[in-house]
Amino acid sequence: MKGRIAVFVIILVTIIAMFLCWLWLQDVIEDYDLERALGGTKVGDYEHNQADSQLS
Repeated sequence: MKGRIAVFVIILVTIIAMFLCWLWLQDVIEDYDLERALGGTKVGDYEHNQADSQLS
């Protein structure tokens, strides 16, 4: 019985941690340009994005 409770607690903590990480990284996920990352475009070929200048 203790083993089942321990496994349940571990799964519950993992789900809560994943949800908190998603909330924490939500702005990064929304600002990430997947087409530019996978398209192989050169750095100078994309238009200026305000989020890009905040990273440096």
